[in-house]
Amino acid sequence: MDVFTAYDWIYGISQLAAAFLSVAALTLTLVIYPLHKRPEHRAWNYVLVAIILFGIEAVLAALNAFGITSQPLLAQTLPGVMLGAIIAALVVQLQANKGCT
Repeated sequence: MDVFTAYDWIYGISQLAAAFLSVAALTLTLVIYPLHKRPEHRAWNYVLVAIILFGIEAVLAALNAFGITSQPLLAQTLPGVMLGAIIAALVVQLQANKGCT
């Protein structure tokens, strides 16, 4: 049986807190999501994808911190996809601000 140190517990709890905060951010995004039909709010589609992926990443990090599972490929791939979604959201929002539709 593995004995967890104080660092392991603090790290795991911080990962769980990040997962709960991502759920709160997802809830906020879903409340604002109906605005996506307007051209200036189309970037929310990409933000929603990034927040969902962040929630998955936070849960996987918490599971990894407590030694339940290890997913190294997902831990490296998900942040890259999140970054791509955020960059796409920024590009779409910049185009909407310039008047391009």
